[in-house]
Amino acid sequence: MASVGYDNSVRIWDLNTMQVTAIIEDKGSKIEKDYQINSLSWSLYSKEELLCIVTVAGFVKVIDVKKGKIVSKIHVSPQTVFDVDWNINGIVACSESSTV
Repeated sequence: MASVGYDNSVRIWDLNTMQVTAIIEDKGSKIEKDYQINSLSWSLYSKEELLCIVTVAGFVKVIDVKKGKIVSKIHVSPQTVFDVDWNINGIVACSESSTV
């Protein structure tokens, strides 16, 4: 399981022990308001353990959970991105600018 929050971190949890097993952060982010992560989604279409997160600064970020790092970061909107999900063709995100 994974959780996100206002501190720009993703926490990976072991459901058997209810303990955090990893904390993944985007240490390269310099934009103060980018520290709020709004949503996450696990990829069901990849052999790798990938998560996608979206931020209030309009970024979509893909995280390789096994490597513990962000592998892709795309600025998709000048406004907040609220939600994200994967489909067979890639990633779908919706933003405050009324775009998908």
